[in-house]
Amino acid sequence: MAEEVVSPTFILCEEYPGRLPVVHVDLYRLEHEDQLDALGIFDRLGTDAVILVEWGDRSPRIIDASDIVIDIRIAGEEARHIGVRHTPEFAGLFKEE
Repeated sequence: MAEEVVSPTFILCEEYPGRLPVVHVDLYRLEHEDQLDALGIFDRLGTDAVILVEWGDRSPRIIDASDIVIDIRIAGEEARHIGVRHTPEFAGLFKEE
């Protein structure tokens, strides 16, 4: 099933069904972390859902609770710096060969 995915900037959170549900969260307009509790984001952690968060640095709680954090920063006109942090259980996904 093909479905267009758009940034949920104005609604903070959108869920897409699939083999694993994908929860797309955009924290750009987050006013307070309590909004994440009201949306049930922390209730979804540890479930079969894949939670993708944009602007995650606006919520230290979500960063601390994440298994994988991919940090993309602008490093110049056409350059980006990409950093990856993960819990030990996901280390196998990021082994260099």
